[in-house]
Amino acid sequence: MDTRASTRTRLSVLPVFIALILNLMAPVLSIAAPEGAPGPLGAPEAAVAVSDIDPVHVSTTLEGCKDPSVNLELTNFVCADADYTTGNLGKSWNELDLVPHRLTTSLGTQDAATTTYDLAIVADHMDGGAPGYDVISVPVINEALSDDSCQVEATGGAVGSIADPGIGGTDLSLYRILTITQDKGTTCVFDYYERLALGSHLFPGSSLHSNLTNSELGTQGIGARDVSIPVKEIEPQELDKDMTATQGQAYGWSVEKSADPSSLHFANTCLETDGARSAQVEITIEWTRSGPTASGDTLITTNIYATNPAHRTIQVNVTDMIYEGADQTVLLDTSGSGPINVPAFSDEVLVLSHQFIYDGTATSFNDVATATYTDLVTGIAVPGQTTASASATTTASDGATANASVLVTDSESITGTGLTFSVAQPSLGAFTNYTADASTTGPVDWEYTATDSGSVTFVKTVTVDAPRTTSGSLSDTATIVGDGQTTLGSDSESVAITADAEVSLTINKTIPAGALRSGESVTFDFNISGPNDFEDTAQITFTFGGLTTGSATLTGLAPGEYTVSEQPKAGWATQEDQ
Repeated sequence: MDTRASTRTRLSVLPVFIALILNLMAPVLSIAAPEGAPGPLGAPEAAVAVSDIDPVHVSTTLEGCKDPSVNLELTNFVCADADYTTGNLGKSWNELDLVPHRLTTSLGTQDAATTTYDLAIVADHMDGGAPGYDVISVPVINEALSDDSCQVEATGGAVGSIADPGIGGTDLSLYRILTITQDKGTTCVFDYYERLALGSHLFPGSSLHSNLTNSELGTQGIGARDVSIPVKEIEPQELDKDMTATQGQAYGWSVEKSADPSSLHFANTCLETDGARSAQVEITIEWTRSGPTASGDTLITTNIYATNPAHRTIQVNVTDMIYEGADQTVLLDTSGSGPINVPAFSDEVLVLSHQFIYDGTATSFNDVATATYTDLVTGIAVPGQTTASASATTTASDGATANASVLVTDSESITGTGLTFSVAQPSLGAFTNYTADASTTGPVDWEYTATDSGSVTFVKTVTVDAPRTTSGSLSDTATIVGDGQTTLGSDSESVAITADAEVSLTINKTIPAGALRSGESVTFDFNISGPNDFEDTAQITFTFGGLTTGSATLTGLAPGEYTVSEQPKAGWATQEDQ
């Protein structure tokens, strides 16, 4: 039985991945999973074409997304049309990114043109022991750009099939065979993405390639099609940490943040009503003091930070182990972060603070943290892990209780075109670089010296500057700094912001009374142009005995300036553009 993914899925649906099993075996290409291959790719699979028909009179274009201009988490990882290129995808992509790709097929009208045929989409998967791409999604039809006759089926299960050896000299390739059906004289556009694997920044060579091939993973009959990413520009998922060991009494501190509401949406920024372009959000910081720790004990503290350079949120789960001495022989304590969502483009986000009170005689310690990753979009396991290590030597205290008072700081800023915010004067602490209630994009910095547990709530007003469609986030990070400028705790909160605009354009036309005779009518044609290469037409018709004033309205427009041109009409005066 040959089980394939058949798709007539439209872009309004959120296609993730469908678990598929392909059991047919054919002598087209022998596939074998190498020793040590990533687990989630599953069992080896043969290249099987359902139609077994090569494309005839089919022209193809393979593209990838370069410098995406949209928030990919909001578009199901499909870029704007203008962002696709047939060349190098540049330095926009990093480990665990879902890199959008696009395949366009145009079928001729010749008698011999094949209305059903096979192609393959291929990606570099493994070379020299280093991974490249580890997932190829099932392509979906871009309805806005495709003919209604377009259909596609795909082999490859949840992540794609493995070709051993790979194409282009790589050790392993990842691929899906597509069976495409379309009417003659039509064009089909298929969107899919490929996941950059954990560790892909180590892939050998200068570029990481995606290819379009025939069903036997060759170029005969279709030519060479590929897009590439420069490997040296791929930034890795990283884990960093610091470690301290102090002996004596010390207070412990923790901090938590919360937002109410957790997101803001402006439904129509074209309205002039209250709340159409402004809304409030409350951010609360709560800090807790515990202890002090008894004198004579050694307080070991490790802070683990995750860096996520991808265009999307990645879930990280960290396990941290503290050891006695300089090696990993004597394990003292283990702690886990649990699943932590690290936002896109985040740098050194604190994901775990691990404290352990040691009552032995050792004065040196070391620590090893290991992170595993979860793909929240695809639900497909991420092979591999990252690690970070640190060491510390006990620092003797002078007898005073450490961290009796701490500095609680907060920094807040906003992203998104046309978005600003203001903050009312809080009940505690003081701004260090900001005047209350002033509109800004940030950062707005605040601090307060705390000697006990407490909390503060910031009331912020988010404003959209004008009628527009936009998105962004209001981000806020609170940190507790103790003795010696030691970071004792940190927490972040982000409020997602979206705004829409509903714009309409009305054209009014008046003709002189008595201009039409009995039985006569006249229709005036208008050409309308506007932002983002917008073009449309409208008509206004008058009949004898009817109204001498008419109108036409266009809705669903983007904010901006539009030009209306009335087309010349014989016997009627020519009008200037408006």
